[in-house]
Amino acid sequence: MSSSVRPRPTPTAAIDPLRLAVLVDEVVRADQDAFAELFELVAPVVTARLHTWPAGSVDPASVRAIIAGTFVEVWWLAPSHNGPDTDVLRWISGIAARRALDRLGTFRPGTGPAPTPADPVAAAHDQRAEMTLSNLLRRPRGGSL
Repeated sequence: MSSSVRPRPTPTAAIDPLRLAVLVDEVVRADQDAFAELFELVAPVVTARLHTWPAGSVDPASVRAIIAGTFVEVWWLAPSHNGPDTDVLRWISGIAARRALDRLGTFRPGTGPAPTPADPVAAAHDQRAEMTLSNLLRRPRGGSL
């Protein structure tokens, strides 16, 4: 009796790129329901990718801030990225990666957790991004994003 091992689907396997493109087109027209659906589809994938960075390099508070900032940026930049050739998942993942690199600065993996922003301006920016995202998603602030 032989057992076959099926490969586990990646989180992106269930995401239809055409659906993402349609959602971005709707976000361009300020459709918050489409934005919420885009968030629900893509945020878990981007979050999972952030958690695959070197162990301990991105703490949970930083992940939350990166995701919030990423999707606020998606809301504002959607009109520039709604062409038929846009790989929406790659575009959003790229924003998150850039934000993570900006946040980590010169952090080197293996030296402990990445620093969280002690700067009050950076902390206020994080709070503003989370508040804006909560408003766009029509969710109470402080709830799960």
